[in-house]
Amino acid sequence: MRVVDPPSGSSVELELGTGLRLSEGEVSRAVDGGANSLGWCVELRAAAPGRFRYSVNLRSREGQPIASEGRDVTAVACGRIEFDPAEDGFAFDNRADLFGRARPPQRIFDRTFNGGPSLLRSRLFAGLYESVFQTGLCTGMARAASWLATADIAGRAVDRTTDDDETREIIQLLHGRQLSDKALLSSAYALLTGGPRKVFRKFREQALTAARSPIAIDVGVPKLTRSDFLRAVVRQGHTVVPYAYRLLPEGIARIHVYDPVYASGRRDGEAPVIEIDLGRNSYVYRKWSSENPADRTTILGVPLSAYAGGRTAYIAGIASLLGLS
Repeated sequence: MRVVDPPSGSSVELELGTGLRLSEGEVSRAVDGGANSLGWCVELRAAAPGRFRYSVNLRSREGQPIASEGRDVTAVACGRIEFDPAEDGFAFDNRADLFGRARPPQRIFDRTFNGGPSLLRSRLFAGLYESVFQTGLCTGMARAASWLATADIAGRAVDRTTDDDETREIIQLLHGRQLSDKALLSSAYALLTGGPRKVFRKFREQALTAARSPIAIDVGVPKLTRSDFLRAVVRQGHTVVPYAYRLLPEGIARIHVYDPVYASGRRDGEAPVIEIDLGRNSYVYRKWSSENPADRTTILGVPLSAYAGGRTAYIAGIASLLGLS
């Protein structure tokens, strides 16, 4: 509120709405005349996010109101992890021919999975393993970026190139690990018990406590109720790395992500964002959403440990044996 030449002896009084409190000082301040700038230190009594209101009232020496102005304040809850897409994301973008051929050689497959009957391994190599490399390496790039940001290993993702043998093998190995028993079981559990709301809560817990293995978010995952689920789950989906969030009073959570599709880590100059409606348990990201009747999908939050520690692939081997590829 701006008042020119306030009356002598007048005072300004701060009135706080529910959820706000004065951290120090008095709510009423004397106005000595001339140009005065007055301020108060106010803190939240309620947890963000939320909308709060305050008003400033100018009163005469006798306490009569002269002027009043009220304003609304919107408080949001924010959090982030140490992952920085500008430094921890790759400088190249995801594409199907990133390393010149769709399926990695046998030696990469052998490093990805060990053990199991030779028949299952050969069917897997020619079946589902080949299928997951047909449309790109987003899962491998996202998991590799997350792993390189937390592992005790030299070389940030942004400084690595597609010509580097170690980088290529890390990406291909972690991309193939989506077929490991551990990754599939973790994803299945998340699909049965989760949804966008749970994914946000899982990431928020990671940001607040740093007590869990970092997650990546799989978007565009077909819902279990779809009749084409088994076919669609192999052919579609995308993986991103969450690194920051904003929780708004409307119950909307916005998760900022590193998307391997964008080499700079930004889309049209801005960081890509997954928007989650916590009340409806739905999400929107790029072309995917929970509400699209032609392509009903959800999102999953699966920890890096499910990929780094997954060394067997009996489930995927049996599926390949049955022709599900």
